[in-house]
Amino acid sequence: MSLAAAPRVQDSAEDDAVAAAVARLAHDLGAVVAVLAPRVDDASLSDLVRTLEGVCRCEHDLRRLIAACLLRAERVASSQVEGVAGAGWAEVGATSLSQLAEERLSLSATEAWQLVRAARAAQTSAALALRVESRDLALAKAASIERVLVAVRENGDEQRLLDFACANTTHATRREVARIEEELRTAERTSSVTLHLTRRALADLQRSRELLADGRGGPLPSASNAVTTALAEFVERHCPERGAGRARRRGAGGANEGDADTANEGGPSRTDRAQRAEAKRSGRAVPSHVRHELTELCGDVCWVAGCDERGALQTAHRQAFRHGGGQDARNLARWCLHHHRLIDSGELQLRAGRDGGVLVSRAGVPVARTRPGVPP
Repeated sequence: MSLAAAPRVQDSAEDDAVAAAVARLAHDLGAVVAVLAPRVDDASLSDLVRTLEGVCRCEHDLRRLIAACLLRAERVASSQVEGVAGAGWAEVGATSLSQLAEERLSLSATEAWQLVRAARAAQTSAALALRVESRDLALAKAASIERVLVAVRENGDEQRLLDFACANTTHATRREVARIEEELRTAERTSSVTLHLTRRALADLQRSRELLADGRGGPLPSASNAVTTALAEFVERHCPERGAGRARRRGAGGANEGDADTANEGGPSRTDRAQRAEAKRSGRAVPSHVRHELTELCGDVCWVAGCDERGALQTAHRQAFRHGGGQDARNLARWCLHHHRLIDSGELQLRAGRDGGVLVSRAGVPVARTRPGVPP
């Protein structure tokens, strides 16, 4: 079957001529495998390489055809093709492209969607399609480029990116695409750096990405975004020049007094940061070893049982610091933003129960309990 037939799959996927050609192709491939397979064990290295080159060329062309079919099937099932109506994936006994690939096509869902993106990229860019057809560009690279293809075409960098992909590995191409995405996100020129991280540091990096997502779902921020945010936060906290600038602003505008340990949902304001800096100078900041002790009690999660919030945790004093409350773990608690506000406002009160702490309403009705291991 000629590769030129791949675009014509859009005309009629059930055409008798196409079905007959596919059947002949399957028969011929089966015959080739039956001839070659027994000879693999006794073949020399040069023979094996020649066999691999021929088979991989055929495999590349077949995957191009599979990619075109998958893209067409996804569009038809999603009713994205004008004049083609149907019952969606239910028409073929599936619920999604992923299920069809896993259960009937012997493809992983990840591989199927990669092929869809590659086919979409080939339809978007004639230059990319030509390089894929000539086998200069692998489908995995085409799938990666698809994420930024429209942007690089508008910037006039399409040819440069395609040349880079053809001359480098798939991993290098993905890194280049990630760099382009970061530049598009920040509207600034970026520089590539190599970080050598321990397993613990890698886990911290992944956790920071989850915290930046803030539980809203969707894709996680990139590793570059997480590192950039962490560096900015560190410099903001520890840079003497910026600290002096904050002190001057406090002297000019003053800082609001109060015992609130809570930051606004959109992030700490200048007043909040000034209060934290003042608390640190006055000894109110919680020592790091105490924070670690609090985390070890029941993990990096809100202490209210059933609340799984991890992205906006705050350390609160059970007895207010200004009323003599200490900085030891027995006088501290870890609440999410929501429960911390309810407790500070008096809507909820923490009381000691037989099996731990109990949160009661103003009327004295128990509404929640603390997690096991939390001191009452």
